[in-house]
Amino acid sequence: MNFAVRGVAFFALLALALFMLGCTATLPDKNAFEQLAALQEKYSAKVSFPANEIMLNDYVSELSLLRGKTAGSAAKVIDAELYSAQAFYYLNKSLSTSAGIDFSTVRCSSKEIMDSVSSAALAKEYCNKAVSALGALSSDESKYLRSNQLGAVKGYGDKIVQLESFFKGKC
Repeated sequence: MNFAVRGVAFFALLALALFMLGCTATLPDKNAFEQLAALQEKYSAKVSFPANEIMLNDYVSELSLLRGKTAGSAAKVIDAELYSAQAFYYLNKSLSTSAGIDFSTVRCSSKEIMDSVSSAALAKEYCNKAVSALGALSSDESKYLRSNQLGAVKGYGDKIVQLESFFKGKC
């Protein structure tokens, strides 16, 4: 057996041992939902996502960390929240970048336009993931998120389509 195969086998056995000893156990759903609620409170995300890009980025980062500790129902809910927040983040990033562009003087290959188009593409990707994840939640799972979150995310999708159309028309 070569060194790489032995290394992979060693880490697989180590991970199995840690799991068996409870060192990598996931959070119970109740605890995960409590931590999700605490994050929503901390970042003022109970009613809507924070518009401040730094706060939203921090919220996404902490959601990602929480997601790494969860499984089952809580994981599905946190995935839906995480994808929704990422869609909103990249949509806002694309909108704010494009708002500062003077299209009469800027070339379509400029960094500003490329950044805005790239952010719109990421927003679309996360929006599609969010719609799918939100649609897969049961009514019990959905109660941990905002009311009509699926409708809001679909609204992000509409804005993304408008942005894409705008850029196609300009470039």
